[in-house]
Amino acid sequence: MNTQTKESHSDLERFFALGESDPTADLELRNSVASRLLAPIQNRLPQCLISCGGESQLTRAELPRSPQSVIPLPQHLFMINWADSGPGISWPEDYYVTFVPGFERFVVTASMDGTDMWGVTDLAIGSFAGSVDLRAGVESVIFAWWSAQNREEPWAYVWGEGLIDKETAQRWCDAVWPEQPIEEDWE
Repeated sequence: MNTQTKESHSDLERFFALGESDPTADLELRNSVASRLLAPIQNRLPQCLISCGGESQLTRAELPRSPQSVIPLPQHLFMINWADSGPGISWPEDYYVTFVPGFERFVVTASMDGTDMWGVTDLAIGSFAGSVDLRAGVESVIFAWWSAQNREEPWAYVWGEGLIDKETAQRWCDAVWPEQPIEEDWE
């Protein structure tokens, strides 16, 4: 096993040891795991081009590819947009699930087009055993991820479907952010 493969293995062990802890904690480790798992599909992840003073820059750095004999292939779940804060300014978050052989676990990742929210573009947000139903495992991880963020408002809409369709994603959203009754002002 080379040094890079040992580091990857060690990161996965430490990540799986986190269990169901706060998915918004241990961001460096979560980013390391997500980056390694998502490297084979990095051209599909959210990306933003910023232009300022005649200079243009992409918000996503190239992910390092580690030499492995077996390369796990992430499967697209769905993409949401947290909000449209102005013309052409969206806040996408793309979700993937990857089976990790040897550990017999699935890892769910969230990818953003910029670093403004978490300081990184990719995070491993949770995992579940390979024996767990895929949809049920993904739902549990996504539910914990959205709940841990303590956002007052839900995301705006589903931007793309994968293994999870719009209706399912919306049901999960409604479970995390139930509609609040409108309070009327009787003054």
